[in-house]
Amino acid sequence: MTFRELLEKYKNGSATPEEREQTERELEKFDALTEYMLEQDFPQEEQPKAEAAEGELKKIRRNIKQRNAVLVCLAAGVACGVIAAACYFEPAISKRIWYDPTEVYNPDTEDFSTQKINSHIAVISELTMPEMRMDGVYVREQGWGRYDLTLQQWDYSRVENSYSYGVVTRNKIELRQDFFLQSCVGGIFSRSQYGFREEPSQDGIIRDVESARAVLEKLPEYIRLEAYISLSRDWDMEELAAFCEKIERREDGTWIGWTAVRTAPEDTQLFPMAGFRVSGDGWMLNEVDERYPYYEINLHKDEPVAEVLSGHFKSLLHYTIDHKDFYNKKMDYQIRDEEMLEYVEKNGVNTYGFVCYGTPQEILRVLEEPDVEGIYVSDSSISVPGL
Repeated sequence: MTFRELLEKYKNGSATPEEREQTERELEKFDALTEYMLEQDFPQEEQPKAEAAEGELKKIRRNIKQRNAVLVCLAAGVACGVIAAACYFEPAISKRIWYDPTEVYNPDTEDFSTQKINSHIAVISELTMPEMRMDGVYVREQGWGRYDLTLQQWDYSRVENSYSYGVVTRNKIELRQDFFLQSCVGGIFSRSQYGFREEPSQDGIIRDVESARAVLEKLPEYIRLEAYISLSRDWDMEELAAFCEKIERREDGTWIGWTAVRTAPEDTQLFPMAGFRVSGDGWMLNEVDERYPYYEINLHKDEPVAEVLSGHFKSLLHYTIDHKDFYNKKMDYQIRDEEMLEYVEKNGVNTYGFVCYGTPQEILRVLEEPDVEGIYVSDSSISVPGL
């Protein structure tokens, strides 16, 4: 490449760093040569030519510096614009590329209670966590596909709110381990999962009715108990509904909470244990109930109770099947919902036990039911009327 070509690239700013360095060395040589020549005794007519050459050189350098300054300013402006645009459009970009836990069922209202993640986690909580009710998931955006999660739950055992935490990173949800430890385990019902059965006895975890009566009769009435009631045979939803109605008619404070559902033959192991809350307490999502009839029990109080209870449990399973991508991939949570649904569709929704709340005297009256064969008291608290 000739020096003239090199100088042209230097002037228009397209020279590489090596070419710029080479050009500047040549220009320094030209400066030194010019100064040297001017110091010599040239003929008078040649001195104006040398001065003109030096002036042209200075002009070239000044133009090059100005052009480089303009290019630097333009580059800085473009970079600032790109950064500003990225920051401004970051929420829209993130939510389009990665999972958005703030997505709502009703975009017209953008109501917090209609966030899809609320019902996603509420369903899995109701199916597998007898003592907890999901009240809401609070989402805090941290930018670029990351969110902090606060899960608010109602703890039926302690009669108070409890909280668990997690994060969303891109398309992955990570919940603190204690959230999953709330899932129901085997061994709390006498006829629950295969391999975890225990015959009710005086000294066992599941107490038989007679030995349980002997203990309950000695307890004061200001104690409130949480008890897992085992049945000697499976009840269909007609029988469960009739029992719940009998309990409610007494108006003594007893109420039925979570009810376990037979989701496989008795000689088959199937995790996790599954069930639902008979009370149907909590918020009501009309949008979800339209897609999954009986998702919200409280929206169907004028319909046959047994039909509503059966439909409710099936709706929960249908929901998990339709949102399997969320549970399996985003939460890494496995539930054999399709096998469960197939079983209950064929054999009906039946229960082998339920969770009951009440004072010792109220629980004693539950034990009078002929089909009750055992009880496991999982928690207790002091309940003083008026305080």
